[in-house]
Amino acid sequence: RVDTERIAAARHARAAETYLRLAAPTDQDRAAALVMVTMLRRGDAAALAAVEAAVMRWQSMIAEELGDPVRAQVVRLVGDGLFSESLVTGKPPSPDLLDALIAHLIHDAAASRS
Repeated sequence: RVDTERIAAARHARAAETYLRLAAPTDQDRAAALVMVTMLRRGDAAALAAVEAAVMRWQSMIAEELGDPVRAQVVRLVGDGLFSESLVTGKPPSPDLLDALIAHLIHDAAASRS
């Protein structure tokens, strides 16, 4: 699902926003994340390589879109933090919070570059 979203986001130049919106995991995402963490904790090298490759694909796409590799990393880390928090608490980030973060991290940054 995440790779499908990544490909769609690339077509519409909305990788950063899509990454942040994916921080609201579904029940299926939660189950997949728990399986992935279990595999990674067992030292599954193939799983670790796949996760690292996926992270780098997103990182690259976001950096290309934003034109700023540091801001891209901030966006990615904020998304990762939101996703992790929601896995732990069971509460996804609110749509209002996501909108505010997107405005601050992406739209405000684009306006300041103009």
